[in-house]
Amino acid sequence: MIEISNLDRQIVVPASAAQPRNMGADLMVLSDGRWLLGYSRWLGGAHDDDGSQVCALISEDRGDSWSCPFDIARPADGVEAVRMPNFLRLNDGRLACFLRVRTNHLDTWTGMLICRDEAQLGTPQDGTELWSDPIRISPPAPGRHVLLNNRVVRLQHGAHAGRILLPLASPWPWEEEDRRGSDIRTWVLRSDDDGQNWRPSDSMLEGPKRGLMEPYIVEMLDGRLRMWMRTQVGRQYESISTDGGVTWSTATVGPLVSPESPVAVARHEASGLLMVVWNHNEPGAHTADRTPICIAFSQDEGETWFDELRLDPGDGEPKEGRSFSYPGAHFLGDTGFVTYYENAEKQLSLIQQRFELSVT
Repeated sequence: MIEISNLDRQIVVPASAAQPRNMGADLMVLSDGRWLLGYSRWLGGAHDDDGSQVCALISEDRGDSWSCPFDIARPADGVEAVRMPNFLRLNDGRLACFLRVRTNHLDTWTGMLICRDEAQLGTPQDGTELWSDPIRISPPAPGRHVLLNNRVVRLQHGAHAGRILLPLASPWPWEEEDRRGSDIRTWVLRSDDDGQNWRPSDSMLEGPKRGLMEPYIVEMLDGRLRMWMRTQVGRQYESISTDGGVTWSTATVGPLVSPESPVAVARHEASGLLMVVWNHNEPGAHTADRTPICIAFSQDEGETWFDELRLDPGDGEPKEGRSFSYPGAHFLGDTGFVTYYENAEKQLSLIQQRFELSVT
Protein backbone atom coordinates (compact mmCIF):
# COMPACT_ATOMS: atom_id res chain seq x y z
CA MET A 1 0.00 0.00 0.00
CA ILE A 2 1.27 3.46 -0.96
CA GLU A 3 0.54 6.63 0.97
CA ILE A 4 1.58 10.09 -0.21
CA SER A 5 1.54 12.89 2.34
CA ASN A 6 2.70 16.49 2.78
CA LEU A 7 2.31 17.27 -0.91
CA ASP A 8 3.77 20.73 -1.40
CA ARG A 9 3.87 22.81 -4.60
CA GLN A 10 6.17 25.78 -5.11
CA ILE A 11 6.90 28.10 -8.03
CA VAL A 12 10.69 28.06 -7.83
CA VAL A 13 11.47 30.31 -10.81
CA PRO A 14 8.49 32.41 -11.97
CA ALA A 15 8.35 33.49 -15.61
CA SER A 16 8.48 37.16 -16.54
CA ALA A 17 8.63 39.25 -19.68
CA ALA A 18 12.42 39.40 -19.37
CA GLN A 19 12.75 35.70 -18.50
CA PRO A 20 9.84 34.01 -20.29
CA ARG A 21 11.03 30.38 -20.26
CA ASN A 22 12.48 28.48 -17.28
CA MET A 23 12.53 24.69 -17.48
CA GLY A 24 14.63 21.53 -17.79
CA ALA A 25 15.89 21.09 -14.20
CA ASP A 26 18.05 18.60 -12.32
CA LEU A 27 18.79 18.22 -8.61
CA MET A 28 21.97 17.28 -6.77
CA VAL A 29 22.75 17.00 -3.05
CA LEU A 30 26.08 18.72 -2.47
CA SER A 31 28.79 17.27 -0.24
CA ASP A 32 27.84 19.68 2.57
CA GLY A 33 24.16 18.62 2.43
CA ARG A 34 22.80 21.63 0.57
CA TRP A 35 20.57 21.07 -2.47
CA LEU A 36 21.63 22.36 -5.89
CA LEU A 37 18.87 22.81 -8.45
CA GLY A 38 20.10 23.56 -11.97
CA TYR A 39 17.73 24.67 -14.73
CA SER A 40 17.59 26.18 -18.22
CA ARG A 41 16.82 29.88 -18.59
CA TRP A 42 15.96 31.29 -22.00
CA LEU A 43 17.53 34.61 -22.96
CA GLY A 44 14.84 37.04 -24.02
CA GLY A 45 12.69 34.94 -26.33
CA ALA A 46 10.82 31.72 -25.58
CA HIS A 47 11.24 29.82 -28.86
CA ASP A 48 13.26 26.60 -29.10
CA ASP A 49 15.72 28.41 -31.39
CA ASP A 50 16.34 31.28 -28.97
CA GLY A 51 19.41 31.50 -26.77
CA SER A 52 19.60 30.00 -23.29
CA GLN A 53 21.95 29.45 -20.38
CA VAL A 54 22.13 27.17 -17.34
CA CYS A 55 21.37 28.70 -13.95
CA ALA A 56 21.03 27.25 -10.47
CA LEU A 57 19.65 27.84 -6.99
CA ILE A 58 20.71 26.59 -3.54
CA SER A 59 18.48 25.32 -0.76
CA GLU A 60 19.72 24.86 2.80
CA ASP A 61 16.38 23.53 4.09
CA ARG A 62 15.57 20.62 1.72
CA GLY A 63 13.59 22.73 -0.71
CA ASP A 64 11.54 24.86 1.69
CA SER A 65 13.28 27.96 0.31
CA TRP A 66 15.79 28.73 -2.44
CA SER A 67 18.52 31.27 -3.04
CA CYS A 68 18.46 33.79 -5.83
CA PRO A 69 19.44 32.23 -9.17
CA PHE A 70 23.08 32.30 -10.25
CA ASP A 71 24.73 31.30 -13.51
CA ILE A 72 26.51 27.99 -14.13
CA ALA A 73 27.12 28.15 -17.89
CA ARG A 74 26.54 30.92 -20.40
CA PRO A 75 26.90 30.71 -24.18
CA ALA A 76 30.54 31.36 -25.09
CA ASP A 77 31.59 33.23 -28.21
CA GLY A 78 30.31 31.33 -31.23
CA VAL A 79 27.73 29.40 -29.15
CA GLU A 80 24.02 30.12 -29.48
CA ALA A 81 22.64 28.26 -26.44
CA VAL A 82 23.45 25.99 -23.51
CA ARG A 83 20.68 24.19 -21.62
CA MET A 84 19.39 20.99 -19.95
CA PRO A 85 21.70 20.26 -16.96
CA ASN A 86 22.46 16.73 -15.70
CA PHE A 87 24.47 16.43 -12.48
CA LEU A 88 26.69 13.46 -11.54
CA ARG A 89 29.18 12.76 -8.76
CA LEU A 90 32.43 11.43 -10.22
CA ASN A 91 34.42 8.68 -8.55
CA ASP A 92 37.05 11.14 -7.31
CA GLY A 93 34.34 13.21 -5.60
CA ARG A 94 34.15 16.05 -8.11
CA LEU A 95 30.77 17.29 -9.33
CA ALA A 96 30.16 17.05 -13.09
CA CYS A 97 27.43 18.65 -15.17
CA PHE A 98 26.40 17.44 -18.62
CA LEU A 99 24.45 19.79 -20.85
CA ARG A 100 23.37 20.54 -24.41
CA VAL A 101 25.44 23.06 -26.36
CA ARG A 102 24.22 24.54 -29.65
CA THR A 103 26.90 26.11 -31.80
CA ASN A 104 24.55 26.25 -34.79
CA HIS A 105 21.66 24.25 -36.17
CA LEU A 106 23.81 21.39 -37.49
CA ASP A 107 26.19 21.37 -34.54
CA THR A 108 24.35 20.68 -31.31
CA TRP A 109 26.53 18.63 -28.99
CA THR A 110 26.83 17.21 -25.49
CA GLY A 111 29.25 18.99 -23.17
CA MET A 112 30.74 18.02 -19.82
CA LEU A 113 31.97 20.56 -17.27
CA ILE A 114 33.43 20.13 -13.77
CA CYS A 115 32.81 22.20 -10.65
CA ARG A 116 36.06 23.61 -9.27
CA ASP A 117 34.76 24.40 -5.77
CA GLU A 118 31.23 23.33 -4.90
CA ALA A 119 31.48 24.83 -1.40
CA GLN A 120 31.39 28.25 -3.08
CA LEU A 121 28.25 27.58 -5.10
CA GLY A 122 25.63 30.17 -4.25
CA THR A 123 28.11 32.77 -2.97
CA PRO A 124 28.08 36.29 -4.47
CA GLN A 125 30.92 35.57 -6.92
CA ASP A 126 30.24 34.78 -10.59
CA GLY A 127 29.01 31.19 -10.59
CA THR A 128 30.47 30.44 -14.01
CA GLU A 129 33.98 30.95 -12.58
CA LEU A 130 33.39 27.87 -10.42
CA TRP A 131 32.98 25.58 -13.44
CA SER A 132 35.30 24.51 -16.23
CA ASP A 133 34.45 25.23 -19.84
CA PRO A 134 32.32 22.52 -21.49
CA ILE A 135 34.30 19.73 -23.15
CA ARG A 136 32.64 18.07 -26.13
CA ILE A 137 31.89 14.38 -25.48
CA SER A 138 29.50 13.60 -28.36
CA PRO A 139 30.69 12.95 -31.95
CA PRO A 140 31.94 15.83 -34.13
CA ALA A 141 29.69 17.93 -36.38
CA PRO A 142 27.49 17.72 -38.32
CA GLY A 143 24.70 16.54 -36.11
CA ARG A 144 22.14 17.53 -33.48
CA HIS A 145 22.78 15.44 -30.37
CA VAL A 146 19.79 16.38 -28.22
CA LEU A 147 20.19 15.84 -24.47
CA LEU A 148 17.45 16.61 -21.96
CA ASN A 149 17.67 17.36 -18.24
CA ASN A 150 17.84 14.74 -15.46
CA ARG A 151 18.99 11.93 -17.80
CA VAL A 152 22.49 10.86 -16.75
CA VAL A 153 22.72 7.32 -15.30
CA ARG A 154 25.57 5.54 -13.54
CA LEU A 155 25.03 1.78 -13.57
CA GLN A 156 25.07 -0.01 -10.20
CA HIS A 157 24.67 -3.71 -11.00
CA GLY A 158 26.48 -6.49 -12.80
CA ALA A 159 29.44 -6.50 -15.15
CA HIS A 160 28.88 -2.90 -16.26
CA ALA A 161 28.68 -1.30 -12.80
CA GLY A 162 30.23 2.17 -12.87
CA ARG A 163 29.43 2.84 -16.53
CA ILE A 164 27.93 6.28 -17.24
CA LEU A 165 25.12 6.57 -19.78
CA LEU A 166 23.57 9.61 -21.47
CA PRO A 167 20.51 8.95 -23.68
CA LEU A 168 20.28 11.22 -26.73
CA ALA A 169 18.10 11.73 -29.80
CA SER A 170 19.17 13.01 -33.22
CA PRO A 171 17.61 13.74 -36.61
CA TRP A 172 18.88 11.09 -39.00
CA PRO A 173 21.09 11.21 -40.95
CA TRP A 174 23.21 13.52 -38.81
CA GLU A 175 23.69 15.98 -41.65
CA GLU A 176 19.88 16.33 -41.87
CA GLU A 177 18.89 19.88 -42.88
CA ASP A 178 15.21 19.64 -41.99
CA ARG A 179 15.05 21.98 -39.00
CA ARG A 180 12.19 20.08 -37.40
CA GLY A 181 13.62 16.61 -37.94
CA SER A 182 11.46 14.11 -39.82
CA ASP A 183 13.34 10.94 -38.76
CA ILE A 184 14.53 11.33 -35.18
CA ARG A 185 16.38 8.37 -33.70
CA THR A 186 17.45 7.51 -30.17
CA TRP A 187 20.93 6.40 -29.15
CA VAL A 188 23.17 6.40 -26.06
CA LEU A 189 26.59 7.77 -25.12
CA ARG A 190 28.60 5.63 -22.68
CA SER A 191 31.79 5.99 -20.66
CA ASP A 192 33.63 3.22 -18.80
CA ASP A 193 36.39 5.46 -17.40
CA ASP A 194 34.38 7.96 -15.36
CA GLY A 195 33.79 10.42 -18.17
CA GLN A 196 37.23 10.63 -19.79
CA ASN A 197 36.25 8.83 -23.01
CA TRP A 198 32.85 8.32 -24.64
CA ARG A 199 31.44 5.97 -27.26
CA PRO A 200 28.02 5.87 -28.98
CA SER A 201 25.79 2.82 -28.69
CA ASP A 202 25.74 0.31 -31.52
CA SER A 203 21.96 0.74 -31.77
CA MET A 204 20.20 3.78 -33.19
CA LEU A 205 16.49 3.23 -32.57
CA GLU A 206 13.89 4.34 -35.10
CA GLY A 207 10.14 4.70 -34.72
CA PRO A 208 6.90 5.78 -36.41
CA LYS A 209 6.00 9.21 -37.78
CA ARG A 210 8.55 11.79 -36.60
CA GLY A 211 10.52 9.11 -34.73
CA LEU A 212 11.74 8.42 -31.19
CA MET A 213 12.59 11.47 -29.09
CA GLU A 214 13.74 12.60 -25.64
CA PRO A 215 14.69 9.19 -24.16
CA TYR A 216 14.91 8.33 -20.44
CA ILE A 217 16.82 5.33 -19.02
CA VAL A 218 16.43 3.46 -15.73
CA GLU A 219 18.55 0.53 -14.56
CA MET A 220 16.40 -2.38 -13.43
CA LEU A 221 17.31 -4.36 -10.33
CA ASP A 222 18.44 -7.33 -12.42
CA GLY A 223 20.93 -5.16 -14.33
CA ARG A 224 18.88 -4.73 -17.52
CA LEU A 225 18.03 -1.24 -18.72
CA ARG A 226 14.63 0.10 -19.74
CA MET A 227 14.29 3.19 -21.93
CA TRP A 228 11.17 5.29 -22.60
CA MET A 229 10.88 7.52 -25.69
CA ARG A 230 8.49 10.30 -26.71
CA THR A 231 6.51 9.61 -29.90
CA GLN A 232 3.66 11.06 -31.96
CA VAL A 233 1.43 7.97 -31.73
CA GLY A 234 -0.18 8.41 -28.31
CA ARG A 235 2.11 6.10 -26.33
CA GLN A 236 5.61 6.09 -24.92
CA TYR A 237 7.77 3.60 -26.82
CA GLU A 238 10.14 1.36 -24.86
CA SER A 239 13.37 -0.57 -25.45
CA ILE A 240 15.48 -2.94 -23.32
CA SER A 241 19.26 -3.36 -23.15
CA THR A 242 20.92 -6.43 -21.63
CA ASP A 243 24.52 -5.36 -22.24
CA GLY A 244 24.79 -2.08 -20.37
CA GLY A 245 23.44 0.14 -23.12
CA VAL A 246 25.62 -0.97 -26.05
CA THR A 247 22.73 -2.54 -27.95
CA TRP A 248 18.98 -2.08 -27.57
CA SER A 249 15.93 -4.09 -28.55
CA THR A 250 13.63 -2.86 -31.31
CA ALA A 251 11.49 -0.10 -29.80
CA THR A 252 7.88 -1.12 -29.22
CA VAL A 253 4.77 0.53 -27.81
CA GLY A 254 4.57 0.55 -24.01
CA PRO A 255 1.69 0.91 -21.52
CA LEU A 256 2.00 4.66 -20.89
CA VAL A 257 -0.64 6.69 -22.73
CA SER A 258 1.13 9.92 -23.62
CA PRO A 259 1.07 12.90 -25.96
CA GLU A 260 4.25 14.10 -27.64
CA SER A 261 6.10 14.86 -24.41
CA PRO A 262 8.84 13.24 -22.30
CA VAL A 263 8.78 11.24 -19.06
CA ALA A 264 11.03 11.16 -15.99
CA VAL A 265 11.48 8.10 -13.75
CA ALA A 266 13.00 7.67 -10.27
CA ARG A 267 13.41 4.74 -7.88
CA HIS A 268 12.39 4.73 -4.22
CA GLU A 269 15.34 2.81 -2.85
CA ALA A 270 13.73 1.49 0.35
CA SER A 271 10.85 -0.24 -1.46
CA GLY A 272 12.35 -0.66 -4.93
CA LEU A 273 9.29 0.99 -6.50
CA LEU A 274 9.69 3.07 -9.65
CA MET A 275 7.85 6.37 -10.04
CA VAL A 276 7.06 7.87 -13.44
CA VAL A 277 6.16 11.52 -14.09
CA TRP A 278 4.33 12.15 -17.37
CA ASN A 279 1.33 13.70 -19.13
CA HIS A 280 -1.53 11.17 -19.10
CA ASN A 281 -3.38 12.44 -22.14
CA GLU A 282 -4.01 11.67 -25.79
CA PRO A 283 -2.17 13.62 -28.51
CA GLY A 284 -3.84 16.84 -29.53
CA ALA A 285 -2.51 20.33 -30.23
CA HIS A 286 1.13 19.56 -29.36
CA THR A 287 2.03 21.62 -26.25
CA ALA A 288 -1.65 22.16 -25.38
CA ASP A 289 -2.10 18.43 -24.71
CA ARG A 290 0.64 18.40 -22.07
CA THR A 291 -1.85 18.39 -19.22
CA PRO A 292 -2.44 17.07 -16.64
CA ILE A 293 0.93 16.06 -15.21
CA CYS A 294 0.75 12.85 -13.18
CA ILE A 295 2.82 10.36 -11.24
CA ALA A 296 2.29 6.61 -10.97
CA PHE A 297 4.21 3.69 -9.48
CA SER A 298 5.48 0.31 -10.63
CA GLN A 299 6.49 -2.76 -8.65
CA ASP A 300 7.50 -4.78 -11.73
CA GLU A 301 10.26 -2.55 -13.16
CA GLY A 302 7.97 -0.53 -15.41
CA GLU A 303 5.88 -3.32 -16.96
CA THR A 304 2.72 -1.93 -15.35
CA TRP A 305 1.81 1.18 -13.36
CA PHE A 306 -0.66 1.83 -10.53
CA ASP A 307 -1.84 4.43 -7.99
CA GLU A 308 -1.85 7.30 -10.47
CA LEU A 309 -1.94 10.75 -8.88
CA ARG A 310 -2.52 14.02 -10.67
CA LEU A 311 -0.01 16.65 -9.54
CA ASP A 312 -1.14 19.77 -11.33
CA PRO A 313 -3.52 21.51 -11.47
CA GLY A 314 -5.21 18.93 -9.22
CA ASP A 315 -8.41 20.92 -8.77
CA GLY A 316 -10.70 19.52 -11.40
CA GLU A 317 -10.43 20.25 -15.09
CA PRO A 318 -7.17 21.53 -16.65
CA LYS A 319 -6.64 25.25 -16.33
CA GLU A 320 -7.39 27.06 -19.55
CA GLY A 321 -4.28 27.91 -21.55
CA ARG A 322 -1.88 26.00 -19.29
CA SER A 323 0.27 22.94 -19.78
CA PHE A 324 3.01 21.12 -17.86
CA SER A 325 6.02 19.17 -19.10
CA TYR A 326 9.78 18.45 -19.17
CA PRO A 327 9.85 16.78 -15.75
CA GLY A 328 12.68 15.77 -13.49
CA ALA A 329 12.24 13.12 -10.79
CA HIS A 330 14.19 12.22 -7.64
CA PHE A 331 13.82 10.41 -4.35
CA LEU A 332 15.91 11.64 -1.43
CA GLY A 333 15.13 8.96 1.12
CA ASP A 334 11.33 8.98 1.41
CA THR A 335 11.02 12.48 -0.03
CA GLY A 336 9.83 12.59 -3.61
CA PHE A 337 10.97 15.64 -5.57
CA VAL A 338 9.49 16.48 -8.97
CA THR A 339 10.15 19.48 -11.22
CA TYR A 340 8.44 20.57 -14.45
CA TYR A 341 7.45 23.68 -16.31
CA GLU A 342 4.05 25.35 -16.11
CA ASN A 343 3.28 27.05 -19.43
CA ALA A 344 0.80 29.89 -19.00
CA GLU A 345 0.24 31.84 -22.20
CA LYS A 346 3.74 30.98 -23.52
CA GLN A 347 5.48 31.99 -20.33
CA LEU A 348 7.13 29.01 -18.61
CA SER A 349 7.71 28.94 -14.85
CA LEU A 350 9.72 26.24 -13.07
CA ILE A 351 7.63 24.30 -10.53
CA GLN A 352 8.72 21.94 -7.78
CA GLN A 353 6.50 19.42 -6.01
CA ARG A 354 7.60 17.57 -2.88
CA PHE A 355 5.89 14.80 -0.94
CA GLU A 356 6.58 12.03 1.52
CA LEU A 357 6.13 8.43 0.36
CA SER A 358 5.19 5.63 2.73
CA VAL A 359 5.06 2.01 1.47
CA THR A 360 3.54 -0.73 3.63
